[in-house]
Amino acid sequence: MLKKINARQPLLLRAAVALILLGLIRAAVAFGWVPPEWGEIDAADVERAIDVVIMGVTFRSIHRVVTPVATPRNAEGVPLVPAQRRPY
Repeated sequence: MLKKINARQPLLLRAAVALILLGLIRAAVAFGWVPPEWGEIDAADVERAIDVVIMGVTFRSIHRVVTPVATPRNAEGVPLVPAQRRPY
């Protein structure tokens, strides 16, 4: 179900996650679990942090799937292009 929501309403999901994180941080400040300076963050700061996490996850997932041009290999590590024999 989360995949459907993410595919249909990605901005709504991102805003919901940002608001939940912001609420958790402010609740932690209210209970005294974290320093009061942390309560001064706003939604833009939380959304920037979410953007950084999304970029990291995207880079990691793309990096695992992309085949390098120099030595392409399949999922088992077997070379896709046979090694060329040099004439010398």
